[in-house]
Amino acid sequence: MATEIKHNTHRARDGAPMTQRKQQVGSFVKYLSDALKGQGQKDLSPIAYGTKFQSVFGGHIHVACTNKAENLYRVSWLYRAGRGGYGAGAHDVPRVATIKVEDGVDLEDYLENLLDNPQSIFISLP
Repeated sequence: MATEIKHNTHRARDGAPMTQRKQQVGSFVKYLSDALKGQGQKDLSPIAYGTKFQSVFGGHIHVACTNKAENLYRVSWLYRAGRGGYGAGAHDVPRVATIKVEDGVDLEDYLENLLDNPQSIFISLP
C-alpha cells in the first residue's frame, strides 16, 4: 500500500512562503517521519551516506539509492537536540528506513529540486 508524502510550501503558523529548500526539506522529513512511525528504526550505527540535504534547525536527511531497478532508497534523518518549532527536543533523534518510491520518482532529484516540486510523492515499505 502506497503512502502519500507531502511537504508544505508555506509555513503553517502564518502562511508565509517557504522560500528556502531547507525549510521544505524539513517539512518533507516531518511528513516522512509521521508516515513511518513505528516503522523507521533508530539508527544505532549512524552510517550516513548518500546525498545530504540540510533541513531546518540543524537537522538533515541522507538519501541513498540502494536498488535503482526497484526504486529502493535508504533514508536516514536527524532531528537535532535543541531544535525549534513545535518540538524543542532535548536529544538528537536519528532514524533510518528503507523505502520504495512509487511511480519511478528519483528521490534525490526530487529533494534537490524541491522548490520546483510542490506535488506529493508516494512511498511504500519493501
